[in-house]
Amino acid sequence: MLISCYFNCAFSPPPQFVNNQKLDLCAALVRSGDWKSAQQILDRFPGHWIGSHAPLNKAICDLIHFLVDPLYESVCPLPSCLMKCRKKPQTPELFATGSTTVLDLQPATDFQSLGRFVLPITGYLGPFLSHDVVLIVKLCRICIPYVSLLASRKASPDVVYQAIFNMLDESILPALNMV
Repeated sequence: MLISCYFNCAFSPPPQFVNNQKLDLCAALVRSGDWKSAQQILDRFPGHWIGSHAPLNKAICDLIHFLVDPLYESVCPLPSCLMKCRKKPQTPELFATGSTTVLDLQPATDFQSLGRFVLPITGYLGPFLSHDVVLIVKLCRICIPYVSLLASRKASPDVVYQAIFNMLDESILPALNMV
């Protein structure tokens, strides 16, 4: 009897997530591609707490995968043998309808859009980015060419450079501690 109670209690969701419909609503908004509305709700929560909610974490990671994919394909080409078995990220609902003119968020096609729109999203996950190691590697592979280009030109840091280092500081380095 005591063992079955232990197993039932061990697999129940943490108490802070029980009956928290706001997090599930945010996960649904992110899955549909409406980041702006989800962001307005997420800004009311403290710190990186929302990253520990598994459905929301997965939805945000999937959205980031979709948003960085065009830039990842152009900047970090994979060998043809790996391209055949590569799984493309699923397109969110609002992006698939073709009405992207009303969306404030677009897939990143250059480093400016990556730094301005996509990298700040990783800050919402914080160290819980560790749940998607493939995304960590993808983000690092995307950022390496930009940082090395900036270093070779000896240019002063710009907005994208600051966004990359904010992502490293807030998300990737703490996430590596949790992997």
